[in-house]
Amino acid sequence: MNSPYTTFTSTPSRRAILIGFGAFGIAALAGCAPSVKSVQNSPSNSSSSSSSSASSTSSPSDSTSPEEYAKFVADWNKYVGDIKLPTKDKGGYTPATNTEPAKNVPEPDIDENAIRQKTLEGSYKALAAYEASFLYAVLTGNSEYAKKLSHEDDPNLRPQFDLYRDIYNGGGWMEGYDLKCWILDKRPTVVFESDIVAVAWNYGEKFEAYKAHLSKEEVADQPADTADNIYMVTIYDGGSWKYVTNTYLKQKYPQLVESGNSSSSAT
Repeated sequence: MNSPYTTFTSTPSRRAILIGFGAFGIAALAGCAPSVKSVQNSPSNSSSSSSSSASSTSSPSDSTSPEEYAKFVADWNKYVGDIKLPTKDKGGYTPATNTEPAKNVPEPDIDENAIRQKTLEGSYKALAAYEASFLYAVLTGNSEYAKKLSHEDDPNLRPQFDLYRDIYNGGGWMEGYDLKCWILDKRPTVVFESDIVAVAWNYGEKFEAYKAHLSKEEVADQPADTADNIYMVTIYDGGSWKYVTNTYLKQKYPQLVESGNSSSSAT
């Protein structure tokens, strides 16, 4: 039987997936195609090259009025700070140890009503629920919640979800993994296009060093990591908010990114 170690270390990490959006440039969402309305982050809060590309401003298109935009983002700063991952904690949770996986891991608590609302709160709650679902997938191998909260046609997260499933199915587990995430004090980028809304949150996250028990005999030490000023994107399409990766954003919603893509590639 082939060792899963090579598979684990060579699979694109969560960090690579998230930083992919920053590398592409938030300007990709900021591009003003004729039917796209986009307003950017406040320049006063920009401190890095990626955030400075996000700090330019552009005027709304005719499809969405300034009043509608102002109403949509009016309370954005109430979401700044640590994200409390929503879970159904029924008690009895036991963290993983060196000899066995975690037990009674709290399931994600998804606010089904909120994620169907075309509001900034809906976007935020979908993102928080997705992160809770991602953590649940890491700790149990069960990614059904995370799949529900990510775009069903986005193939870019599936290899990672399948990896955790296979590790647990093969008798492995994760020990010591704990995700912390927060919203930065920068106004999210918002794009409106017909019935679609895209929100790119300015985001930070970290996790401490942990161990990947690839089997009972093999353990892979994973280093701690912290990232600030990255972007997490949710799309409202088809009646609910979903998390999407940068790659799929470009594939599925080129009308939202093509103008910004040409602009960012020139910088």
